[in-house]
Amino acid sequence: MNTVDTPHRRRFSVDDLNQMVEVGLVGEDESVELIDGELLVMAPESPIHSSTVTDGRLLLCAAYGPSHVREQHPIHLDVYSLPEPGLAVTVQPNKAFRTRHPTGTDCVLVIEVSRTSRYVDRKKAAHYAWGGVPEYWLVDTVNQTVTVHREPSPKGYGFIGVFRDDHALGLPNTEESVTVDGLLSK
Repeated sequence: MNTVDTPHRRRFSVDDLNQMVEVGLVGEDESVELIDGELLVMAPESPIHSSTVTDGRLLLCAAYGPSHVREQHPIHLDVYSLPEPGLAVTVQPNKAFRTRHPTGTDCVLVIEVSRTSRYVDRKKAAHYAWGGVPEYWLVDTVNQTVTVHREPSPKGYGFIGVFRDDHALGLPNTEESVTVDGLLSK
């Protein structure tokens, strides 16, 4: 009987990643994310990704104030996940995170802008739910939709809805809303 060796995968922790950055194995300017122990190299941003994130930041700053909006900075979800979403709104102002990254429960809203990374960004939803992110939006620039995830639990999000066009999306913890078209910079 033949046996097939299966490769052993090593999961990296957030501490492992921090040590790799400390000793220079991973540069602070490298576009990588740690998701479930795997170090993922992210593709360079396309112009539509960059402009969608920038325009989204302006919309969120108007609603929450600039000190609560983070653009492409890490969120510490668990021991093995440190994603860098396009945008995140935090409960506390940015100065509260000088000595640590915000956790999922420190966030009000996390937004990923997706074009070439749609598969990975859809998989991140489970990690954001496990990390306690109350609301996660996936802005899909290819299909021109926003997938809204609410009601996080250890099993994932209890509510998932896909919206398009001029549908208004309520911004959590505010009386304000944005349209899908507004997020997609149409």
